[in-house]
Amino acid sequence: MNINRTFVKWFLALFLIVVIVNILSLIMGFYQTWMGYAALVLFIVFLFLIFRRHKVGFIKFLAWTIPILLILGVFYLNFLPFGYSKEYTLKVDDNGLVISDSPRLFLQDSNNKTITTLSDLYSLGQINVVLKPRMLVRNANATIRVSGDDVYINKLDFKALNLDKENKSSSWEYFWDFRKEIPEDLDGSANYNKEKTCAYFNASNNETLSYPNSDDMFEDDSFVVYAEWMPEDQTENNQQIIGHFNWELWQNNDSVVFMVGRLVDKNGSMPSITYKIDKTTFFNQKHSVIGIYVADEKTSKGYIELWVDNKFAGRKNIANQTIWADYGGQYLSFGKSSHGIARYYAGCIYRAGFNYGKLKNYIWEESFITSERKIMVPISGTGKLEEIKIGLKQ
Repeated sequence: MNINRTFVKWFLALFLIVVIVNILSLIMGFYQTWMGYAALVLFIVFLFLIFRRHKVGFIKFLAWTIPILLILGVFYLNFLPFGYSKEYTLKVDDNGLVISDSPRLFLQDSNNKTITTLSDLYSLGQINVVLKPRMLVRNANATIRVSGDDVYINKLDFKALNLDKENKSSSWEYFWDFRKEIPEDLDGSANYNKEKTCAYFNASNNETLSYPNSDDMFEDDSFVVYAEWMPEDQTENNQQIIGHFNWELWQNNDSVVFMVGRLVDKNGSMPSITYKIDKTTFFNQKHSVIGIYVADEKTSKGYIELWVDNKFAGRKNIANQTIWADYGGQYLSFGKSSHGIARYYAGCIYRAGFNYGKLKNYIWEESFITSERKIMVPISGTGKLEEIKIGLKQ
């Protein structure tokens, strides 16, 4: 097969141009995986053109180069080049138009439908921020930063509320750490269990804890309530983890429940959210829960929301209804509610916290290691989403 040398030279020039474009695209941030494949294919064709007349030498050369190329290809596609850094930005303007600096960063609803205008986050309940990087990212550092009014990243360890491993929870208005002792501001019969490092509630002894003189507290505004617990009794329902009569976090034998009410008056509703569990694996294991109650009499965007073990259990919109604070008049309690159907809780409570107010004007930021082709982060709230930034760095 006769091939003109000029053609080979032009083909070499094309190959070098493609290589240069690959390098520049990595530096300037517009690289796409197919460009690497194109360079690899051109390189193989170029080798064929060079060694087409030397069959023995060509075979020997391929015997060495093909395995090397395969190894380099796998490494190239799975690990970003050293120093790779790219930031993606998405904004929502005053008219609700979603503006992204890359088609690879976009918003989706719970049905995986792309959101082009976002006028009412409240009605959607939850949306997902989706990023599909231009190349397969392995062990890259990812940072997401979300800003807006009453919007937040749906993760259990709310960093904007400053809950950390050392319990330096200065942003919580009330916080109880049971891992070393029973806090002095609580009364009751539950005991500290040194072996399990928790407040231990023995249901057979009717053990409880309460926060004294709190009958007029904990229900007159929007709030977030948090708890870490380990349930033991998988036979009884209506075991209170923490509650204040007009709102409760309960452990059932087949579910975890967050309820509020009555709402408005003595005849009001008592909405709840239920998270189903598998009793064969859930009990005698440590879990985390967050209940969110948002009161909004003016714009009718009130809701309750439940998260268990960093999983979204659901949201119920309650419009302009608010808790009827004159109903009940009980102290904040752990281990047993004053409701007639309630039973004593059996197991551990490790930490619990309560914070007043809507989740407003926070800048939420999370960092994590990603190894996926697609990054998906859930966002929730009732207010206005302003900007999302996602950075990838190798």
